[in-house]
Amino acid sequence: MTNKMYFIDAIEKLLKLDDRNNVDMLTYTRSEKGGFPEEAVIITYQGGHNVVINTSGNSNLANLKEIVKEISGEGAQGRLFDYTL
Repeated sequence: MTNKMYFIDAIEKLLKLDDRNNVDMLTYTRSEKGGFPEEAVIITYQGGHNVVINTSGNSNLANLKEIVKEISGEGAQGRLFDYTL
């Protein structure tokens, strides 16, 4: 596991302490495309709805901010609207 994976896992554990946010799971993904890393965080809400956030090049703090913006209703800046899992 990478540092970012551990960090996202820790955020998920914190979010599960408060079930009012309806977050079921956070998933960090990383792949290589064209020689550049592509990173994303997938937020899975209770009931199965997924939101994908582009986190390529983000620090752990930036990822935390994006996740909090998305689950609080403000909307993550890196949200991918036309992304199919």
